Amino acid sequence: MKTLFRRTAAAVLSAILLTTVLPLFSASGFTPGHEVVPTVHVTGIASRDIVRYPGTDHEEVLFPPTADQIIAAMDKQTCLSLAAFAVTGNWDRLADALIPAANKVLAGIAFNPDGTPKPDVGINWSYGEPIGSYTKDSRFGFYYDWRLDPMDIAKDLDRYIDYVRAGTGHEKVNIEAFSMGSVILMAYIQQFGDAKIQNIVLSAPACNGVKCAGEPFNGQIEFSPLAMCRYVDTMMSDNPDRELAAAVAQVLYKTGVLGIAGAFADELVEQCADRVYEEVMMQTFGSMPGMWSLIPDEFYEGAKAKVITDPALYAGLIERIDNYHYNVQRNIGRFIDSAIADGIHFGIVAKYGNQITPVIESWDEMNDAVIDTRYASFGATCSTLEGTLGDGYIQAVDDGHNHLSADGQIDASTCAYPEQTWFVRELFHMHGCADYDRLITYILYAPQQVTVFDNPAYPQFLLYDEAAQTLSPLTAPPQPAQPLWGIFGSDSFIFALVRLLRAIFARI
Repeated sequence: MKTLFRRTAAAVLSAILLTTVLPLFSASGFTPGHEVVPTVHVTGIASRDIVRYPGTDHEEVLFPPTADQIIAAMDKQTCLSLAAFAVTGNWDRLADALIPAANKVLAGIAFNPDGTPKPDVGINWSYGEPIGSYTKDSRFGFYYDWRLDPMDIAKDLDRYIDYVRAGTGHEKVNIEAFSMGSVILMAYIQQFGDAKIQNIVLSAPACNGVKCAGEPFNGQIEFSPLAMCRYVDTMMSDNPDRELAAAVAQVLYKTGVLGIAGAFADELVEQCADRVYEEVMMQTFGSMPGMWSLIPDEFYEGAKAKVITDPALYAGLIERIDNYHYNVQRNIGRFIDSAIADGIHFGIVAKYGNQITPVIESWDEMNDAVIDTRYASFGATCSTLEGTLGDGYIQAVDDGHNHLSADGQIDASTCAYPEQTWFVRELFHMHGCADYDRLITYILYAPQQVTVFDNPAYPQFLLYDEAAQTLSPLTAPPQPAQPLWGIFGSDSFIFALVRLLRAIFARI
């Protein structure tokens, strides 16, 4: 009750300030309090844990689940069903073991059939302390429950933007929208326009959807041993145990162990997928409007047909997700074009060169480990992850500028905004660095609209150096792994084994 009262009072005071004080400063041309336009950082998916009873003494994390929660979901019946599968080879017995356990783990975060959340479950976040001093490098973080309808989250974003405007004395804010934050931003612009926005950067944006959501929702699941091996290396980025984990994964791949595991997983999907979709997917992730906002347009209707097995029961959910998909996702280009026409400076920073989740059919397409580079960049032509566009490849769109990456993997000429789209190679989706932040700040705070050709420090293609945690212009293909001895190349079992031994001895 106290929290509700404080938020209500804050909202009333903010409204009074915005409607009385700000117009006076606007008319005089004087900006109170601070010269720097504040930047609101619209965060990505799962930036806050989903909890039961948020903000209370009884708060309990529901997602991501802990190992203890997963183990607790496996009861006596789970063990009996697993034993029955081991004896009989009957895949339904395996499904009998796994499906109830999965539902126990995920039941707490499921939504109602109409796409609304259940009570007492959400995130624990408040605006925090009153706004104090800040700089161009400061970010006012906006957090949200990613399961919710983006159209509803956008209303919360509007209130937060007003809070920042009131607290800083500025009529407008810059927006840095990261990952799913771009979904929320587009839902915001669709409902509220861009009058409160100064400049925009979309950072590794998910607003065009992601295949790691679209393909599973369409039943397009495939386990790739090679991708599994790569994925370990990608996911361990910036982890001190990366070398050991990657070496173990490489040995398992070369010895065929990952192949056996992948074949088993493929058979599991083939035998049990229908039950999983009907008994797990629709009751959990399929019930969340936020998840549907991440389905690319090319997969959307197919996903609805695959996952929503009872359209009458889920009519309310369908209405919500259709509203976002057809009124927002299908019109993102129009919103951006309108913002640019209104004088808003705009930029996109996409990432590439990392392995996407190894359980989808598009496992070898260019990615940043979460978001497809083609979607994030609004249409770049990309090679496979370790391939190139070809020695004789010619830029698809001749606009008088070179938009080909030095590694031969990206043709940015096919992007919707080729002059305002930057690419960073080998920077994992969820990671950043000081140079990456400086690139964002450069785009947001330049006195005029900048392009990829305006600053030699920030050309269209940049390379991330993990050891130094810096970005530098990508001027040549990165050096491939060197072989150890002659015929024992970097793709051989001998190389993998030596790499493992070296990693083990390094830890002794």
